[in-house]
Amino acid sequence: MANLLQFAKNLCAPLLPSQHTPTTQAYEPYILVVDDDLTIRSLLKEALSLEGYRIRTVANGSDALKILQQFPNCNLLLLDLVMPGWNGEQTLEQLRNYSPDLPAVIMTGHDKDGCLPALKQLGINGFIEKPFLISEILQITCQFLTSPPPIVQQG
Repeated sequence: MANLLQFAKNLCAPLLPSQHTPTTQAYEPYILVVDDDLTIRSLLKEALSLEGYRIRTVANGSDALKILQQFPNCNLLLLDLVMPGWNGEQTLEQLRNYSPDLPAVIMTGHDKDGCLPALKQLGINGFIEKPFLISEILQITCQFLTSPPPIVQQG
């Protein structure tokens, strides 16, 4: 596992442009990554952390809901479509009940066409096909995280 992660880091290192860092000390965006694949979670956490983002990763939808309830000021959701338990669509539906305006980007290596209409109704903001380049992830995160969003007040 460690060798695979190191290989992936080495492979992606030239794709990590420092100019993508949109953060300042006052604003450190928080991204929630939901993917059942440990390698994907680890790679995204490493790459996005290097760019100054705060990252929380979970392996399933129910844990994503728990994290979002604990830490409601999430700025972006990167969500796998095919997972055990709640799939990406079910997870997004549950998260939308709690945080309706959270930008959500779906990641998948599976056929998206059958579920795309339902995902659009749930308000997805983007779609990335696996396998993806780290530069693609950085580009889409920058689209959503260039300025601070309003703070969500817990009630």
